[in-house]
Amino acid sequence: MCYSYCSKKFKGCNCKNGCTKDSCSCLKLSKECDPDLCKGCFDDLLTNDCQNNAITLGISKMTAIGKSKLCDGFGLYSMENIKKEEFICEYKGEIVSKNESDRRSFIDGLIGSNYLFTLHNFAYIDAHKVGNEMR
Repeated sequence: MCYSYCSKKFKGCNCKNGCTKDSCSCLKLSKECDPDLCKGCFDDLLTNDCQNNAITLGISKMTAIGKSKLCDGFGLYSMENIKKEEFICEYKGEIVSKNESDRRSFIDGLIGSNYLFTLHNFAYIDAHKVGNEMR
């Protein structure tokens, strides 16, 4: 954790006319623009050109769950075109520790399903019971 006075704390971007991969420090670091840090992106949400705030604004691509033709079970299918590196949907679930992740992974392996996603090497997201369609 880095406090507000920390010199290494990420300060967000300062894009004025929309965020692009070439100009936006958030995009370069694979981060979403943060309304508390980014200076130009959130001055006026109705007129901003920032395309790097889908999670903040709750914007997801249209998707549908359907029977998979590749393997047994179901898959998530896009109902609209998606560009390379474009945000699709937030992976939601319960945040669990490494120990709990190991325990659940073992149990999930026995029943043939696993919805664990590594967030950090010490925190995992388990979408098994409280996940969304992205699982």
